[in-house]
Amino acid sequence: MSDETNKRRAPRWMRVTLVLSLALNLLIVGAVIGAVSNGKTGGPRMGGASFGPYTAALSREDRRALREKIRGDLSASDRAAGRENFQAFLAVVRTEPLDVAEMTRLFERQVQMAQSRQTVTKAALLDYIAAMSPADRAAFADRFQEVLQRGSGKRP
Repeated sequence: MSDETNKRRAPRWMRVTLVLSLALNLLIVGAVIGAVSNGKTGGPRMGGASFGPYTAALSREDRRALREKIRGDLSASDRAAGRENFQAFLAVVRTEPLDVAEMTRLFERQVQMAQSRQTVTKAALLDYIAAMSPADRAAFADRFQEVLQRGSGKRP
């Protein structure tokens, strides 16, 4: 039985690669959650999700107002659940032997949370644009076109 179990295990390099890949993805998710939880970290600052040229084309004031709207739509319990999930993930990663199934479950939960935040952000962004006056929408469209022409790396 022991020989059969050993033959089924993935090679060590494959397990290490999986853990490193998951850790990298977790760092990305962490940056998103960090931006949502305190609004003072680097990276996207639109409540945890950025829609590239769409949010880059917003004025600084519009981004600030939209960020506040998104933070209001995301409950403190959602942010706390994200932090708790990170702590649980860390505990699993530090456990020997590594429980890959539990690590994967916790990581998938983070992905689901990020997708939920992205859905909230998308709805808020579309509602925000729809509520703009015709003049504000025209100015947004001009900035959007500018961002598309030069790339979304720099905000107006």
